Amino acid sequence: MKAAAKTNPPKFRIKKDDQVQVIAGKAKGEMGPVLRVDAERRRVYVKGLNLQQRHTKPRRAGEKGGIIPMEGPLHISNVLLYCSNCKRGVRTRLKVVQKRVKNRICVKCGETIS
Repeated sequence: MKAAAKTNPPKFRIKKDDQVQVIAGKAKGEMGPVLRVDAERRRVYVKGLNLQQRHTKPRRAGEKGGIIPMEGPLHISNVLLYCSNCKRGVRTRLKVVQKRVKNRICVKCGETIS
């Protein structure tokens, strides 16, 4: 039996520190910066959204345990890049500026998104 070939994780247009808007789910309409992108699981972590509680035990003497809120993952299809010109989440396309240099462009207004 052959082992399954390991494939490279997919590439997304959403990157760390991008401003995104949630378009579906409990946090619909909310915005925030992306903390990290998990390409293999197709998830993004957005600051202050989808908060979950982590129960921690004290590990060392003098350290406190407790309940710590932390961001949970959102599926990448539920977020859109935020266009500051359109004031909403928008679809993007790539435009080749120079050789090997691509810019993300807002589909609605044509503005370059950082």
